[in-house]
Amino acid sequence: GQDSTLLTALKTFTLSEQFGVAHAPQVIDFDYTGSVNSAQTYLLNAAGAEVPFQQLSNQHIAVLTDLPANGSRSWTLNTGRAPSAFPNTVTLRTTSTYYEISNGLTGVRITRPDQTASTTLAPIQGVQLRDGTWTAGGPNYLYPQGDGPSTPLPAVSAAVSIVEQGPLQFTAKLTYAYNRPALYYGNDLL
Repeated sequence: GQDSTLLTALKTFTLSEQFGVAHAPQVIDFDYTGSVNSAQTYLLNAAGAEVPFQQLSNQHIAVLTDLPANGSRSWTLNTGRAPSAFPNTVTLRTTSTYYEISNGLTGVRITRPDQTASTTLAPIQGVQLRDGTWTAGGPNYLYPQGDGPSTPLPAVSAAVSIVEQGPLQFTAKLTYAYNRPALYYGNDLL
């Protein structure tokens, strides 16, 4: 067994509903100013059951919850052991050309332009349907606006950075830079 003297409660978070409206399950976050060792921290609900959580890039603590009308929910952040694994949480699989993000129900593939020679690849390279099949199997390209057939539009640079990565939320920022002529509307520079 685990020595309970090594387990420490870091903070308790409480959410109360005061408007008489029931809220569907959603990811919410609480202010938190400390750094969390995700390999040695876990979250318990008021009943003492462990639930998935994530520390966001702004240090807030995120949790998935519903909230009944006029009800409340409470969680305690604890340290001293590894968190449990949970089904249907957000996972990341990295390949040489894309990130594949999935939650067990659906998924998305986003390009890794920093790992490919092409700056013409579109940000989304595929969407996973609930039956496991992928749409837009790619490669998918960016094309300039206009009528008729065209060739993919190369960017001067393209890069991706991961902002959030955890069991509840994944956020990536894709940045494309283009050398384009100034855009005018009549004599007005837009």
